[in-house]
Amino acid sequence: MASSGSSPDGQKEKSPVLKKEKSLEDTLYLVKNEELSKRFTDIKDQGNVEYKAKSYIMSASKFGEGISIFERNEDQCRSSEDLMTKVTQLYTNRSLSWHQLGNQADAIK
Repeated sequence: MASSGSSPDGQKEKSPVLKKEKSLEDTLYLVKNEELSKRFTDIKDQGNVEYKAKSYIMSASKFGEGISIFERNEDQCRSSEDLMTKVTQLYTNRSLSWHQLGNQADAIK
């Protein structure tokens, strides 16, 4: 008969602490995704305010701020469809801002 803490085949079972650590990692990953999503939304909204006020340099700068956050967290962002949708919106809006200024070279970057 297997002793406590062992599986029927005699292998030791994984510690519940390890399961909690993995769960904690998963939770931290989700929190970070939620935090990034909120930051991208806030930055996009701020940039849209500048764009509507025809402050195109300021809107391009604000959208660029969000793109910089993406570049620092690219691996994490690429694993989330929601984050990539928001990043795409930031790139699109920054491009539109540069386009409004007649700066086609930066609009396609």
